[in-house]
Amino acid sequence: MDKLPLHLLMEALSEAKRLNLSDDFIKLIQEAIEKRSMTLTL
Repeated sequence: MDKLPLHLLMEALSEAKRLNLSDDFIKLIQEAIEKRSMTLTL
């Protein structure tokens, strides 16, 4: 997941929420987004 572009992760997150997927899965995507955001700002 770390290699995905940020916009795809954002899209995956909104889809996961829309489809009402498990909180664990949503949390996983959010963590990946946070990691990507941090590496982009460095």
